[in-house]
Amino acid sequence: MPDLSELLAAEARRQEPTSQPPFEDLIRARRRRDRRGRIAAGSLLVAVVAGVALVPTFVAAQRRPITSVVGPGSAATVTGVLRSSGGPVGTGQFELRGEIVFKSATGQTTTTKTGSDGMFTIAVKPGTYTVTGSSPQYSDGQGACQTDDPVTVSSAGLTGVTVTCPMRTPASGVTTPSARSLRAVLTLPTTTIRTGESVAAQITVTNNTGEDIHLVGCGPIYTVLLIGGPHQESPFWAACAQNITIPKGDTTYPVTVAATYSECSPRGDQGMAKCLPKEGSMPGLPRGRYTATTWGVTDQVPVPAPITVTVKP
Repeated sequence: MPDLSELLAAEARRQEPTSQPPFEDLIRARRRRDRRGRIAAGSLLVAVVAGVALVPTFVAAQRRPITSVVGPGSAATVTGVLRSSGGPVGTGQFELRGEIVFKSATGQTTTTKTGSDGMFTIAVKPGTYTVTGSSPQYSDGQGACQTDDPVTVSSAGLTGVTVTCPMRTPASGVTTPSARSLRAVLTLPTTTIRTGESVAAQITVTNNTGEDIHLVGCGPIYTVLLIGGPHQESPFWAACAQNITIPKGDTTYPVTVAATYSECSPRGDQGMAKCLPKEGSMPGLPRGRYTATTWGVTDQVPVPAPITVTVKP
């Protein structure tokens, strides 16, 4: 006698539509679909896990690298110049080669270099900055240079920022030394010079301040000219910056005293003497009595007393 399971299976087969696959085939097909589903689900899980690893890598590759604390799009351009205030007599301000530092209110600093013409360009975030500078041409790079006031930079940038290096007065900028502590003496080998000729002389500077004196100028520290009657001239210095140190004690500086004009013109016009035909050399001074007068490259160096000189034919 058939058991109950066999009777139920037979009844199910009897009620199946003619186009329906046999019951056992349906069971086997269901099991196959279940297995494929598990495999597909496992593959999807792997794809998802792989996606987690791959997607951030792709996104990171698209990011713009940050190369500055300013950040892309937030930097403002600032231009300016580093220059001295003061300088050789009659030359005014002159540009300096060096370094510029912008310091924000939070203490962050941004640094740039100037060109040989003292000009600089820097990119900083908009805000207010303390701007300082230094130059090897100014007090051996130890002098403090800065703007008159803090600088405010807008998102549109800023131009015309001037960082100045003020001239230091002797004796570390405290006071000008007295004539007793800093003096100069001109020594001539003779007080009679033939017209058109020159003599080698010297100026001895005595620095009794107790320390070296640091200045900024250009060219020789001293120039001596013969002045007298209608012949009134003054020296010329180039507009550049060089460190000048007057050491402690006695220092001797060589100078030349010439019985010639210091300037001339080809035709003798413009209030100047006519140049000599030989390579445009300077003509000699007329005979007479002159004063050997000394100029310093800055008004902070001592100058010696003048000496009377006679020019003869």
